[in-house]
Amino acid sequence: MSYKKTEEEVRRVIKEKYSDYEYTRGYIGGRGFLYLKCRTCDTVFKYNAQIVRDSRNASNTKIYCANCRAIEAKQNRHLRYEEAKAERKKIKLLKIREKEIIQLKEKELKLKERLRKYVCAECGAEFESIHHNAKYCSDVCRKRIENRYKEVSRRKQLKRNGKIDYSITLPKLIIRDNGICALCGVQVDVEAYDNDGDIFIAKGMYPSIDHIIPVSKGGTHTWDNVQLAHCKCNADKNDSLNLKFESQGNKTNAI
Repeated sequence: MSYKKTEEEVRRVIKEKYSDYEYTRGYIGGRGFLYLKCRTCDTVFKYNAQIVRDSRNASNTKIYCANCRAIEAKQNRHLRYEEAKAERKKIKLLKIREKEIIQLKEKELKLKERLRKYVCAECGAEFESIHHNAKYCSDVCRKRIENRYKEVSRRKQLKRNGKIDYSITLPKLIIRDNGICALCGVQVDVEAYDNDGDIFIAKGMYPSIDHIIPVSKGGTHTWDNVQLAHCKCNADKNDSLNLKFESQGNKTNAI
């Protein structure tokens, strides 16, 4: 039995059994060699012609393109390199994180060692602080006592200015002035406030008692020297004398 096939038969066998390759030339018999072209990378290479024998066709013989295998091996090496690089980076980041955690714990321990117990001068609550001779447990307590000092100082100034009329209250002043701000002429809003816990926070449109002649300039706390004003207008006026504002909706301009 002859192993010799025609080139057309060889081309057909290669196409049917090894669709990833194409026969090009060189077949002279089953004991020789032939040249195949890889459809993936267009590389032409020499291969044993026995692959086209009938006994070989029935088998599970596989053809491998050396160039494709080299490319695949290179890609695999690159992939393994990138994976190893990513793993090294991950390990490095973990070490950095562990170092940061250790430093943070050491810092916390040092701060804990510096903590001292104090009693708040405002509310009497015990608290811890790293600051030497800390007086207040929070900013809220600090602001409360600062505001009280300001009020005490203001009252001393009022006493030096003359007699104080203790009948003056904000509700009475609202009724007397018909709820109109004397500085801008716009109605005051008694609902313009917020409560932050125990702290009362007045907004800009909330009413306030304004001294026509400021206390700092000798003004007295008497009915003839007080007028109704928005908190914002009162703050804008500050210690100015005879300052009024031209009303423009919710905006005011000094005149």
